[in-house]
Amino acid sequence: MKEGPQRDNVPQYPSIFFRSLTSLVAHEGAIIRTQVTETLDYEGELAVIIGRRVKHLSVNEAAGCIAGFTCFNDASVREFQRRSTQWDMGKNFDRTGGFFGPWMVTADE
Repeated sequence: MKEGPQRDNVPQYPSIFFRSLTSLVAHEGAIIRTQVTETLDYEGELAVIIGRRVKHLSVNEAAGCIAGFTCFNDASVREFQRRSTQWDMGKNFDRTGGFFGPWMVTADE
C-alpha cells in the first residue's frame, strides 16, 4: 500500500478487515453517513467473493475457494478506523460498504 502517512512503512503481511452484513449496501443502494461523524471517506476496492465454507486450508488450497471478484465502493469513518490498529471499527457502520456488484468475474475467467 503506497498511500497515506504509512506509505514508506510497508507491512510484512497484508492488512485484512471484515465487513459485517449490516454494513453492506446492494448495487445502486445509498451509502449512509453515520450520525457520529461529519466525514465519510470512500475508495474503490477489489472484493474477493469466497464461494464455500472451509477451515484449515493451506495457502495452495485457498485460491480454490474463490468464486470470483467484483468492484466495491468502500466507505470508512477514518476517525474510528485510526483509533486502533484494527480497521474493523471504522469499516462497519451500517450501510457504509456500498455498491457491491452487480457483476462478478469468476475466478476461472
